[in-house]
Order: sequence, then C-alpha cells, then structure tokens
Amino acid sequence: MTADRLLALAMAALMVTAGLAVATPVAAADGDAITVQTADATDVTASDATLQGNLTHVTDTVTSADVAVTYWEAGDPANNTTVDAGELTATGEFSAHATGLDNGTTYAYRATAEANGTAVEGSVVEFTTADREIALDVATEPPTNVTDTAATLVANLTELDDAATDASVSFQYWVEGDRSSKEKVELDANGTGTYTAAVENLTAGETYVVRAHAETGASDVNYTADDRGAELTFTTGTGEFGVTTGDASDVTNSSATLNGDLTGLNGSADASVGFEYYPEGDAANASSVDAGERSSVGAFSAEVTGLDNGTTYVYTATASADNATVVGENVTFTPGASDDGPTYEATSRSGSGSSMSSVV
Repeated sequence: MTADRLLALAMAALMVTAGLAVATPVAAADGDAITVQTADATDVTASDATLQGNLTHVTDTVTSADVAVTYWEAGDPANNTTVDAGELTATGEFSAHATGLDNGTTYAYRATAEANGTAVEGSVVEFTTADREIALDVATEPPTNVTDTAATLVANLTELDDAATDASVSFQYWVEGDRSSKEKVELDANGTGTYTAAVENLTAGETYVVRAHAETGASDVNYTADDRGAELTFTTGTGEFGVTTGDASDVTNSSATLNGDLTGLNGSADASVGFEYYPEGDAANASSVDAGERSSVGAFSAEVTGLDNGTTYVYTATASADNATVVGENVTFTPGASDDGPTYEATSRSGSGSSMSSVV
C-alpha cells in the first residue's frame, strides 16, 4: 500500500471520528503491469557477448512475459538486432547471446519485455568488444586405460595464445543420458600438448560421455576465452572377464582383418588377446594369431593372410589373464574377389558370447 493511500485512509478515519462527512477514498493505480531493467553485459570477447536483463515487476494480471534484448552499434540505433530471450512467468534475470560482433567496437543495448499487449524497455547500456580474439583450441581424445571402474581422460591442447595467462584444461564427464551426474576434473595448462586425467570409482558396464574444455586470458585483452572439444563416449568393462567376436573386415581373396572386443577385466591388470580361426568343418586344423596385450577394455584386431579364395572360415576372439581364458562367439567369413575388386560375403555368427575355462 502506497504512502498516499495510507495518508488518505488516516484522514478519512479522523474525519469520521469528528463526525464529518467524507467521500470514499479512490484506490491508487497499480502502475505498469511489468517492468524491466538492463544489466551489464558479461562474457564480452572480440566477437560476442552475453547481454543481461531483469524482469523486475509482474502483476497478478500477467501470466507470462516475452523478454528479449535489442542491440546496435553505438550511435546507430536504426540498425539494430533483437535476440529473443524466451518467456518468463515470474520476475527474474534473463540473457541473450550476441554473436558476429566487430572487435574493438562499442555497442549499446537494452532489455525489453512484452505482456498483455504492453511493451516496456530498460535503460540503454554500452559495452566494448575486445581488440582481438584470443587463440585457443582444444580437442577431446578417446579415453585410454578403460577398465571396469576407471579410465584415463585425454585432451589435446592444439593452440594457446602467445600472451596467455592462467590457462587451464578440464574434463567434464557424466553417465550418458544423465547430465545431472556430471563430474569435473581441472588441470593447469602450461602450453600446447596432451593432457590426461585418471578418474576412478566409475560404474562397471556403464557408458560415459566426456568433453574437454580449455580456458585462458591474455595479458593484452580484458576477457577470458574458452573452447570446448567434442563429446565422446566410452564404456567401462562389464565387471566380468569377457570378450566378444566382431565381424571380419578388409576381406580380400587371401586375407582379412579379424576383430574382437575385450568387454571386462574383472580386476586383472591386463589380458593377452588374439584369435583362433580355421576352415569351416576343420577345427582340428585351427590356427591362432596374437593381437597383443590389453590393460583396458576395448576393441582389438589382427590381420591374417594366406587364406584360400572361396573357402569359408570360422574364427573366434580369445583373451587370457590370471590363469583363465575366455572365448567369444564363432563368426564366419568367406574370402572372395570379383571383377570389381575384393568382396566380403555375408558374415554369420553362432554362440551366445564369452565362455570361460581355467588354464592350469
């Protein structure tokens, strides 16, 4: 209730007490249904900025207000650009991102709001873009050393400004489909190159998303630059020692690449992986090929040569660790060549996955 309203009521009460006639006081006007303020711009770089506004008042008659920000080069308001900032159902702050700005240029802007056919504007605020862009580029690399519950996250800082100060590289990772589970690991950056961070206590058999992020300032410009790498996924081991057989690839009339996937280590530090293969129906004459040692779950492969053209082969992936061996399902392929070059006849598979046997 306004001071004028309180004064009117008090005077009326005195007049009634004195026995004087008095007219009913007139209610004070509600004022504007909405009001908006313009706040200072943030995250100003050489080419973009975040423009801020605040919806400061909403009456009961307003169910929602459309908010936006309009900006222009200082001194030229006729050539303006409006960026939608969404819809608010209550008072609160809002922002809009202005991009494609000219470096070293002063811009003016104001916040706006519209509700029930009434439009209001905030005051005009100015900001000046930085004189130049800060050079910064980071890439997310595939994680390494992925086990049942741990992984090493990898980033490559490929560009860092010569005048950079307080540079940092960080990783964000989360369970795929659940960004609320996001975790962050921060590292100091001393120059371009590879940065790694070991993370533990992951959930076995879970797919995670990881993204690298870099941030730095520069001694000659007054803003902080940041860059984000692509989002990559990786899957932890199942918690059980296991291997699967993949489809053969790069099949010619006499060679092929055999593919497998180590799906879990069950606490083992590493596993020896490889393949066994033989002409279909002749398992007694099986050959084996080594695919090396793996200390993390993931794909592995090996090339086999000297195959007979037109003969169907059966192969399976194998893994051995801590006196135990697991094998994947059987997969078949048939080398063959046509006039157009190598062809890969249909692969078929049998079996239901890994089986384990003890090795004494």
